[in-house]
Amino acid sequence: MRERSRLGSAILTLLLAGAVLGGAACSTTRRDLRIGTGFISYMLCAGVFVSRLSPEQVRADSITPLLRKGIVPPPVV
Repeated sequence: MRERSRLGSAILTLLLAGAVLGGAACSTTRRDLRIGTGFISYMLCAGVFVSRLSPEQVRADSITPLLRKGIVPPPVV
């Protein structure tokens, strides 16, 4: 009976640790995606409204190279 209690405690501890680590990973991923999306929208607005370029040109010249290199995560749609 005592071994069963230890096994249950070990399983519960592992599940709890997995939940905490999984939650931390999801939180970081969502924040990174929001930052990437905000950066891309900033670049697009600056290119279109400030520099008077077409959206297609800004995307081709500024945004797509960053997405290909993996510097900025893809935007959330």
